[in-house]
Formats: sequence, C-alpha cells, structure tokens
Amino acid sequence: MADDASVDFMLPLGRWKGYGGVTEHNASNFETLTWVSGILASTRNLMAFGTVHVSLFNPIVAAKQMVTADHIGQGRFGLNIVCGWNNDEFDMLGVNLAQHGDRYEQGQEWIDVITRAWSGTEPFDYGGNFYQVRKTQISPKTLR
Repeated sequence: MADDASVDFMLPLGRWKGYGGVTEHNASNFETLTWVSGILASTRNLMAFGTVHVSLFNPIVAAKQMVTADHIGQGRFGLNIVCGWNNDEFDMLGVNLAQHGDRYEQGQEWIDVITRAWSGTEPFDYGGNFYQVRKTQISPKTLR
C-alpha cells in the first residue's frame, strides 16, 4: 500500500514506555530496527528509518543491525539518532542518562564509532569518554 500510494518515507518514534494515564499514550510500539527491517522487506521504494537511542545501543551492535536493515532494503535504510530525554524510560531500563550537555558529546562519539565501522577496511580502536572499542571491524558495509 505504501508503494502504491507513493509514500516516500516512514520515521517511527523510539519509545520504550508509555506516558501512563487512561490512554497509556505510546505504550504499545515496536523496537524500531527490527520494525524497519520488516518494512523494508515488504516494500520496493519506501525509505524507512530506524530510531536509535545512543545511550541504549552499543554502537558496534547497532552498526551491524543497521547494515542488515540496509541490505534488506537495498540501500533504503535511514537513521534517526536520539540522545535521550525521558528519564522514566532510561530508569526503567537501568541506564543512567548523561547530563543534558553530555548527551550530544555521547551522540557524536556514537556516530564517530559507527562511521569508522561502516567505512574502514582495517580494524580500529576508539577510546572516548562514552565508548571504547578495540580491534573493531565489521563486514559487510552499508550499501551507500
């Protein structure tokens, strides 16, 4: 239906917990990297995004998951990076959310690690304030 309707892209909210109340708004949803793989496998033209909270996803694991989605969609995967804001969600998952200003530094480190994993051909080390990886190399790479 999305292809027939010429829908260009889909971008899901990355929610882990609803807001409560009578309607329990946003309580029922899917994990977005798995969801996007299904959407990409079921369409021909649609570009679909995965929403990733950098505080929750190891960058190398996420890089592999996103490469998988990209290959399933033949290059139609898009990435929405979220640095976090809803303390209730992070508390529920046992993750300490960084201070507001530090969240963007963490996001930059996360994307730096992923970019190197996607583009480099040699194993690399990365030692940041938030992420440390050693002898890291992934294959395959993204299609673009």
